[in-house]
Amino acid sequence: MSVYVDDVRHRFGRMIMCHLWADSLDELLAVADAIGVQRKWIQGHSTLSYGKHRNPSWIHFDVSLTMKERAIARGAILTDKYGPVEHTSRLHMLSDNPAPAERGAAMLARVISIRGRGSRKTPLPIDQRRITKLAQACDLTEEEQPHGPFWKLRKAKAYAELGSACDLAGAKARRARDTAL
Repeated sequence: MSVYVDDVRHRFGRMIMCHLWADSLDELLAVADAIGVQRKWIQGHSTLSYGKHRNPSWIHFDVSLTMKERAIARGAILTDKYGPVEHTSRLHMLSDNPAPAERGAAMLARVISIRGRGSRKTPLPIDQRRITKLAQACDLTEEEQPHGPFWKLRKAKAYAELGSACDLAGAKARRARDTAL
């Protein structure tokens, strides 16, 4: 049995919050008591939670970064932002009902594939070779190719810009052909 904290950073007023959860309710409450989190802040429990806090799909606490450090000092395992999804997926997979078990397996597979790709907090750099190849396919000259701080743009915007440049070049070519006739 283990206790977990994730590395998300949600704002709540002036505080930065993250999640604390465990494999069992007893463990979660023991760690919450040990680090100084009041039991009334539990979320997702049918009797201990109150109001809208009964609705979350998993039992956890939202804790401040200070409480997170205390929990880690007491042996909590630090996870990434997908830790809660992985935890709930594994709980669903333990279900006797096949529908939640299949859904849990699918969610877990999705988490594994996302973690394999790595985090994309910054826009992907534009592949200049691909842009050059598309520009050559459109018969664009060096001046007609999209330019400027191109690496800062997202890929979709860059290709849209290149597509409009190809349309412009095509229109120029059609005009040149029509005037030649």
